[in-house]
Amino acid sequence: MARKCGIAGAVLLVALLAHQSAFAGAWTQKKHGYYLKISGNYLFTTREFNYLGETLDIFQERLVYKNTSFQDFNVTLYLEYGLFERLTLVGTLPFKGLTSKRTEIIAAGLLENRVVVANSGLSDISLLLRYQLLATPVAVSLQGGLKVPLGYDSKPANDGPPLGTGEVDQEIN
Repeated sequence: MARKCGIAGAVLLVALLAHQSAFAGAWTQKKHGYYLKISGNYLFTTREFNYLGETLDIFQERLVYKNTSFQDFNVTLYLEYGLFERLTLVGTLPFKGLTSKRTEIIAAGLLENRVVVANSGLSDISLLLRYQLLATPVAVSLQGGLKVPLGYDSKPANDGPPLGTGEVDQEIN
């Protein structure tokens, strides 16, 4: 048994030493070169985390709701475009469809009202610039930019889930 563990450990060590990590985010596009990706994601849940980090049913802490759920379907456009030989514009633009469902318990439990609220539209756009600092022996770059809310409504007409954060955020990495 010890011999098998020793062999497995040696194989793992060689694999780790031989492995070369590559992170696509370090490379820049050539001038006028581009990379375009369209992706879709779907999330459905009936659970959430409370302030203690415990999982519980959505709105469980509110006694007037039951049969709650949340779903997020989004399609995101991701683009890298080479402005100059070492400078690339990176952008993401998500389109979201969000739905929240719940049953409201009214009149001390005598009545129930099923509520479905949905919002759809553009979410937060992210615009970044990536500058190549070093190409060899490893690729190293610096990236920074802004995330700007497009579809956020501070006073939505239907009390639906917000499409974004409503905040302008800066990033550098």
